[in-house]
Amino acid sequence: MKGLMLKDYYNLRKSGKTIIAIMLIYAVFGAVSGQISFMSAIVAILCATLPISTFSYDDFSKWDSYALSMPVTRRQIILAKYLLSLIMILLGCLVSLLSSFAALAFAEDADAGPLEVFSATGAVALVCLLMLSIIFPVIVKYGVEKGRIAMIAVFLVPTLLGLLAARMGLLDNLPSADLKAMLIPALIAAPIAVVLLFVLSFALSLHLYSKKEF
Repeated sequence: MKGLMLKDYYNLRKSGKTIIAIMLIYAVFGAVSGQISFMSAIVAILCATLPISTFSYDDFSKWDSYALSMPVTRRQIILAKYLLSLIMILLGCLVSLLSSFAALAFAEDADAGPLEVFSATGAVALVCLLMLSIIFPVIVKYGVEKGRIAMIAVFLVPTLLGLLAARMGLLDNLPSADLKAMLIPALIAAPIAVVLLFVLSFALSLHLYSKKEF
């Protein structure tokens, strides 16, 4: 298991400098413009999308055929991907928090305070888990390119639905007292639901991967 994750880590080092450069750009942008919450989300999502690249490296090098000729199980291969994604999400959130609080020290008109930064980072972590829960089974079944299409859909569909609701006037009276009352149990249930979905996603990916021939 450790060897599988180290393999992905060494592959990701190839694009690591580019990702770090992008993070620094957004960090400077957040500090100058005061858009702390936006910067926090971008940094965390960038880290969360890195595990998707490891599938591309594996496909290009025909890694799966080679790995399965060694004493490595299919479960270990899939589990390594999911564990790597958790590590990258945690790393992204940590970098996001550190850079956000550093930016708060320089931004005079920041759009968020410490509490908002923690809340936004937690929300982004859940979004990243949800995104990868949907994308990983698609990648295992259909390949990386269709997985990237699924990633776009994960972000695009809710955005379009929100814009449609706004144009229809459904959001004009928000937030209402009834909505605020509904948000509390939803905020409690959301992390539990996302974690359960992530576990189910692992089970589905393992099932799909077990049926693949290399």
